[in-house]
Amino acid sequence: MATILGLATPSITVNNNTVAIVPSSFKYKAGAGERTVSTQSSGGSNVDIVVTEDVTTKKSYCSFDLRTTVENIKLFELMQSGVGTNSVLAADNRVGFSKAFDQMTVITDPEIAAAQDGSFTVEMEGAAIF
Repeated sequence: MATILGLATPSITVNNNTVAIVPSSFKYKAGAGERTVSTQSSGGSNVDIVVTEDVTTKKSYCSFDLRTTVENIKLFELMQSGVGTNSVLAADNRVGFSKAFDQMTVITDPEIAAAQDGSFTVEMEGAAIF
């Protein structure tokens, strides 16, 4: 029986700077886009499958959580000012995982809580990576 390592703690690099994130908070979409599957009928039980693509969803997405620190707030503000210019690399060499995201823009204005265990979520969208 083989041991398979799961992807849980990739390293995140934003604009060539390693970012310390909340463990297990990284998520992404490659940007293949969403599809709708429907049918059409020419009568009786004759059915054709019709597939359409929603090109408005052909964009990548990534998100991760940062702890509420002064340094992370400053880093977030730099990412937020980089409209379409942020690059994100998520990698975990233990499991052979690497995804590079380009032309990324911060898409949300998160609520930043000043709390003992405070964190906030960074969400970005950009060029598809598939």
